[in-house]
Amino acid sequence: MFPVAVAGAATFVRAAGGSGESVPYTPAIAPVQGDFLAVFVWQTEGATTPAVTDNLGTTYTQDCDLTYNQGFGVRRLTVYHLLNAPTGITGVKITPNKPSRGI
Repeated sequence: MFPVAVAGAATFVRAAGGSGESVPYTPAIAPVQGDFLAVFVWQTEGATTPAVTDNLGTTYTQDCDLTYNQGFGVRRLTVYHLLNAPTGITGVKITPNKPSRGI
C-alpha cells in the first residue's frame, strides 16, 4: 500500500494481489464519512467480473468493464464507485476470477 495525497482532495491507495493468484485480497483504507471511493481492478481477460465489497458489506456501483490489448495479451479493467462512504470502512475486499491488480 502506498498512500499518495493529490492536491489535498484525493488519496490514492495502491494495493495488489499477487500476479499469479486468483484469490481475494483486501487493501486497507480509512475513508472519512462522505468520501467518494473508486476501485479499479485489472485482470486477465476471459474472467468474469470481479466482486468488490468492504468490511461493512456496502454495495459498490460498477461503472464500466473495459477490455484492451497490451500487446502481449488482452486485459480487463473494471471500475466501481461508492458515493458518500459510511463511517467504519477499513478495507475493500476484491475477489478476482483471474490474476489481478487493484487500486
